[in-house]
Amino acid sequence: MEAVKKFFEKLKSDSGLLAKVKAALNNEEIVGIAKKAGFDFSVDDLTKYMDSNKGFSLDSIKDSAGDLLGKAKDGISGLFGGK
Repeated sequence: MEAVKKFFEKLKSDSGLLAKVKAALNNEEIVGIAKKAGFDFSVDDLTKYMDSNKGFSLDSIKDSAGDLLGKAKDGISGLFGGK
């Protein structure tokens, strides 16, 4: 799960990568995006990480301009602390 943690840390400093994650429709797409960015983890790893970090949301990550990001798409909102 360390790779998942590092991936989310990277999202804090890479607005382009974050935009791709926000556009993802499901967990499989997020894992694919992560793999292309050099992070190796499974959907199961991602789910376990998110389950153990209930307070995490994409809204808590700021983009490079410092503005708060909008909510994740409905398809992955549960994963990121949404509905």
